Amino acid sequence: MSFRLFQCVALALVLAVPVATEAASRLTLVHAAHAIPEPLRFEVQGVGPPHVQVLTYREHAFVDVEGNGGVLQVLVKRADGGVLADLDRPDDGASFMVAFARRDPYSTHRIYVSLDHNRPIPEGSITVQSAHVADTHYALRLENHRGAPFPGFNSGGYERFGAGLETANLYMGPAAGCCTLRLRSSVVGEIATLAFTARPGGRYRYLAIGGGDAPVEIKLIEQNVEATLPSVLPDARMEGVWYAPDDPGVGFSISITPSASNVPRVDVFVHGYDTAGDAVWSFLQGKPDSPTLLDTRLFAGGTPDGGNAAVPIPVGSAELVFHTCDDATLVVHGGAERAGLRAWPSPRNAKRLKRMLPLTNCNGAGVRP
Repeated sequence: MSFRLFQCVALALVLAVPVATEAASRLTLVHAAHAIPEPLRFEVQGVGPPHVQVLTYREHAFVDVEGNGGVLQVLVKRADGGVLADLDRPDDGASFMVAFARRDPYSTHRIYVSLDHNRPIPEGSITVQSAHVADTHYALRLENHRGAPFPGFNSGGYERFGAGLETANLYMGPAAGCCTLRLRSSVVGEIATLAFTARPGGRYRYLAIGGGDAPVEIKLIEQNVEATLPSVLPDARMEGVWYAPDDPGVGFSISITPSASNVPRVDVFVHGYDTAGDAVWSFLQGKPDSPTLLDTRLFAGGTPDGGNAAVPIPVGSAELVFHTCDDATLVVHGGAERAGLRAWPSPRNAKRLKRMLPLTNCNGAGVRP
C-alpha cells in the first residue's frame, strides 16, 4: 500500500474516533452594576441544586456547573428576591464570563456573556481578554507600561460584552516584566492604572467598569493558571494523518515540504462537514518562510482530465503549532464552516490535534531521543 493510499484509508478511519466528554462549564460571575451597590444574589442552575453567590459591586466568583438537559440558567436577584435579569444558554463545556451591568444610563440592566478563548498559552506567556462594560460614551484603549497599546486592545467604540456576540479581545505575550495596564481615552486622557505581577500560564480577564457617579476603573481577574505548551519546528516526522479528538469525523492529512531557508512549509488537506452534514474537502496552504501560518482555500471548477485547472477560493486563514511530533494545535480564523470545520466558532476556534498513529521515536520535545 502506498503512503498516500494509506493516508486516505487512515483518514476514513477518523470517522470512528469517539466523542470526547466535555468538562463542566466554568463561569466567572461579576457584579459590574455600579448603580446597584447593594449585594446581589447570583443563582446558576444546572444539574442538581442551584449554585448561589452573593456579590457586592466589583466582586467576582467562580462557579463550576454541569448543564441540566444542555441548558444553564443564570438569575440575578435583589436581597428581597426580585429578579433583575435572567439568562438561558446552552451548556457546551466552555468557560465563560457572566457580568451583570448596565449598557448606559438610558437602558436597563442586563447580563452580558463573553466566552473564554481556548487557545493554549505558549511557554513563559500569559493571555488577557478584555471587555468594556462601563457607562461611557467614548472609546477606551489599554496600554502597557511603555505607553504602547496592547495588540488587539484598541477600541473603536463600545468595547463591551455583546448580546450573543463575542467582543472580548485577546492578548498573548510574555509574562516576564508584566504588567502595568493603563486605561486611556482620546476624550479625557488617562483614566486608570493597574499594576500586577503576571504568572506564566495565567489566564486573565480585564474589564473597564464604572461610569456615572462611579469612577471608571480597571478590574482584573486571574481566572486560572494553566500548564503552558512548547512549540517545535515541524519536520518530516509530522507528516501523516491527524484528527481532533473532540471533533469526531474530521480528519487532516499533513504534508511537510523542506525549503532553502530551513523553514519548512506545512500544507494540510481537511476532510470535514458543512452545517447540512455534507462532506467538505478543503486545503490549508502554508505560507512561504512560515512554519505556522496557513491560508484556508476551497477549490472549484476543473475537469478530471486536467484540461481545466481548479480555481482556489480563499475563505480565511489558520495557524498550526506543533507541540511535539504527535501533538499540535490548529486555530482557524474565519471561513471555518465553509472549510468543513463547523464546530470551530470564534473565540473557541482552537482544537488540539493528535496523530492517528503515534510515533515511537518522539519524546516530549518533539525530537528523536
